[in-house]
Amino acid sequence: MNNQQAKRLLEKYSAGKCSKEEKSLVESWYLHSDHSSEIPSHADIENAMDIVKNTLPLAYPGKRKLWPSIAAAASLAIVISLVFYNGSKKKHSGQTASVSDVQNAMPLKNGVSLKTESSPVIKLTKSGPVRFPDGSAAAASAGQLDYSGTKGNGTIHTLSNNSADRFILILNDGTEASLDIGSSITYPTAFTGTSREVSVTGQTYFKVTHNAKHPFRVRTRDVVIEDLGTQFNIESFDEKVQTTLIEGSASVSLASNKIILKPGEQAETLKGSIEKRDVDVKTVTCWLQNDFIFNHEPLENILIRLERMYNVRFTWQDTSLKKLRFNGSVSRKKKLSNILDYIRKTGPIDFVTVKGKIMVIRKK
Repeated sequence: MNNQQAKRLLEKYSAGKCSKEEKSLVESWYLHSDHSSEIPSHADIENAMDIVKNTLPLAYPGKRKLWPSIAAAASLAIVISLVFYNGSKKKHSGQTASVSDVQNAMPLKNGVSLKTESSPVIKLTKSGPVRFPDGSAAAASAGQLDYSGTKGNGTIHTLSNNSADRFILILNDGTEASLDIGSSITYPTAFTGTSREVSVTGQTYFKVTHNAKHPFRVRTRDVVIEDLGTQFNIESFDEKVQTTLIEGSASVSLASNKIILKPGEQAETLKGSIEKRDVDVKTVTCWLQNDFIFNHEPLENILIRLERMYNVRFTWQDTSLKKLRFNGSVSRKKKLSNILDYIRKTGPIDFVTVKGKIMVIRKK
């Protein structure tokens, strides 16, 4: 078997079209190598042979012996290892990515950007006073942009956080908005009129400066959240919007439906309906302390969060694994491999890297 044939075998595995023998061989390499070296040792090869031997039937029908298949499997394993080695050295597009490139990823650090109504995107990189092209101003420091006390009619800005560390925006009225990775907020540089309104996508934690004469409202998709003296968390990465009240009181409106939240309650809006439930506030706000907390959470939800944090993509060998639930906590500052190892140790799950994506497979 040549290198091209071995590559086709890996493609078959990725597409779920391998025979039992082929599947057993490929998975043995991924699951039982420690990945410390790109070229497998002699012991690795012998171990792969043993794994294949134990996985395949003890005998085929008739008098045909198993050994020729095992020998072929061993030679195929050597060819596959060379494909991995050569592919990682040449870095050809479409070839299997190495574990070190993908599973050892660190949380994203792509900075914070800002867009005014009249300028291209601006990268916020310096501390100190900032004068924007539209004439507005703010004070920048590490992890924060402060508009408090800004005068004038107000122009519209959009701030986007592209890094794993939270970023704090202080609005003109003193309200604080903490942005998670992949989140943005659109706001006036100075509030005018009878109400104060902003819009968000992603996840944002608000500490609102209450003013009964000038209500504070947050819009996300078709949902409106109004402060009644409040700290609350909004998660709106997709069509589902979750608003969790931490302190005070808040109303959540969707079309003609409106509910009032008490501390520890969450409103979830999806497909035109609102549901209210009690939640663990610590789990909802753990991202503010740079933690992941899994509280009987489906694996699919966990991996969606990891995709956002580490800029990776997961695929599924068996979609039933999505419903497995996990408990525990881990720091968001760790390498992705540390978090995947945690999941491996607490469930029947393993991960292999194929063509730059991480495949979720069931342990044997």
